[in-house]
Amino acid sequence: MSDSIPLEALVAAAAVGTALHVLVLRRGEWHLHSITLVTSFLAAQFALVAYLSLTRAHADSGVLVWRPVAQITAWFLAGLVASTVTYRTLFHRLSQFPGPFMARVSSLYVEILGAKRLHLHEEFQEMHKKYGDFVRIGRPILT
Repeated sequence: MSDSIPLEALVAAAAVGTALHVLVLRRGEWHLHSITLVTSFLAAQFALVAYLSLTRAHADSGVLVWRPVAQITAWFLAGLVASTVTYRTLFHRLSQFPGPFMARVSSLYVEILGAKRLHLHEEFQEMHKKYGDFVRIGRPILT
């Protein structure tokens, strides 16, 4: 049996990732449940491996099952990330405020700036010089 996943299934995985962001993750404080989310994601990966191992002809080789799982996962994550980036940069209520692109997408940007030289206030001053009085330096908790 072939290891490749039909394109329709991969597009469906991307659609599920997009739907997860639009219908669920855009509301609420999901950062408070990050361990649960990661654990659930990993459990879903193992469940998919088990399902494919049981339903495919090469069930005796677990390595061969991981490739289609990786493909499905990559498309799911691509849909999730594309939806998140599109929403936060174009449609979010704070999207009209200037600032570095990566700061619009993730709060991790500020964390990296702070760890870079441990002079975050100087980084903020530089951003205000570049972008003006109002600068978007991270996504709000409620996105």
